[in-house]
Parts: sequence; structure tokens; C-alpha cells
Amino acid sequence: MNRARYRHVMTGDPGYLIEVDGVQRMQYDRGPTGHVESVKYNPNDWKLEEDPKPLTAFQLGQIAFECDAALCKIAGVGPRDRKTWLSMKDVDRAAWTKNGPPKSDMMRRMMFELVQSFGKVFAK
Repeated sequence: MNRARYRHVMTGDPGYLIEVDGVQRMQYDRGPTGHVESVKYNPNDWKLEEDPKPLTAFQLGQIAFECDAALCKIAGVGPRDRKTWLSMKDVDRAAWTKNGPPKSDMMRRMMFELVQSFGKVFAK
């Protein structure tokens, strides 16, 4: 069965429209190892994806965040009480996706910009 893929307008998270007990819900598509979650469907929050690409800008932000976390752990820099991507609020994830790590941290900024340049080819 082909399912129409949607994207959350703020976060870029992918999802599929489902029905549970007669109520339309959006099932997040986080892959086979991702956290299973659905939310009540609000058409203002979701947009039908007409030209799917492998990655969204928001997913690229998640990749950059995870690269930054690994770099911080290995190099011993950055915040010690670091949150995980999914534990952050949507607004904080969106801000990190846009801004990345502090501009004063050259090594982390270079990693962020490297991932962003990768995204010019593979993300919307």
C-alpha cells in the first residue's frame, strides 16, 4: 500500500496519516529503530510532500547535532549535560538546526558547516 508522506511544517519530521478509533492521527516516520509516536492530525501543522528528497533541512540539523555530540565527546569540548535530540523541544531543535553550535567554537562550527555543505546535495 502506498502511503502519502507528509512533513511537519515547523520541524520537517516525516509522517503518515493514520486513523485510530475514528480519529485522524499523524504517525511519525522515524525509521525501524526510531521512537513510535503519533499525534492528533492538524492540517495546519502538516504538508503533503510532493517532491521527496532523502533528507530535510531539519533532518540535516539532527545529523549535524549528532556529529557535534560525537565531536564534543571525543575532543572533550562542549556542554557536559548535553540533551538528546528527541528530548529537546521542537523550537529548540529548530533553533539548533538554523544556528548550530556557538560561533566562538571554531572546531564545532567547521563540523556544522561541513554537514550543511553535504545537505546542499541531499536535502531540501
